[in-house]
Amino acid sequence: MHNSDPEHTPRHEHTVEELVERAKGYPFARPAGSFVFTNGRTYPVPHPAGPWSPGLELADGDRTITFAELCERVGAGSADAAAYACDERTPVFGYSSNASPDALAHKFAILPHAVIPSIRCRIQDWDAVYSCHFSRGYIPATLNPSPGTELHGTMTWLTDEELELMNDSENLGTNYEFRPMKGATACFETGEPLSSPLAYFTLHGALRINDHPVAVAGTAAEKRRYGELTEPEILELARAEIAPEQTLEQMIASAIESFDTQRALTAKLKDCHFTTPGGVPDP
Repeated sequence: MHNSDPEHTPRHEHTVEELVERAKGYPFARPAGSFVFTNGRTYPVPHPAGPWSPGLELADGDRTITFAELCERVGAGSADAAAYACDERTPVFGYSSNASPDALAHKFAILPHAVIPSIRCRIQDWDAVYSCHFSRGYIPATLNPSPGTELHGTMTWLTDEELELMNDSENLGTNYEFRPMKGATACFETGEPLSSPLAYFTLHGALRINDHPVAVAGTAAEKRRYGELTEPEILELARAEIAPEQTLEQMIASAIESFDTQRALTAKLKDCHFTTPGGVPDP
């Protein structure tokens, strides 16, 4: 079991100052195409990809290897890399930071043998908007219906062990629930569909400005109905309302260093009724 402990200060390998700067960069950079992540490195998928399989081809410099061959190389699964390469996996839709190697590196640092396929896909009539809660220094994303919008992300294929760790990283039951996107269809680059993909949904509701959700700048979507703000912009808006006595960096740091502070800031965020004279920028 990988258990998060909200009663203690989070431990991390970076300085608070480094994590403050990282928080401002949410939802973090992501490759333009599909990739496989392992032990801090990414292997691009050079061709349009459909659902994951052990035979998935990856670029390794000027040559091509398969997912199964990469698992053998890195000793994935420790005892039996070949078995690990063929393990059943749960596809999970990554629409925000979970589509980023940076986030995967943080979440799976304790599983150096993990080899994780992250395959590009798109879903109609949904968008990534800000949740009404604080995570480790930033305000994270959630999914929201958005007729006419096409949301781009990745399908991350996880073993049971990896899914357990991912659930812990999302504070399942406290910040997010894990459930199907009922009625939605993920479409891969090769045209194959995946109905009602699993994804993380906030338990806190969407943050709203002038009674409208706010799209997360840095996520990829076409024909957005909602205006978007960057993470520093949404954090500054929140700081001015709920922590005016602090600088932006001080507020972010306090939410990094203490789970209690995260909860307190979340409670204040929910009590706010954000309004701006011009609303949020047009999509």
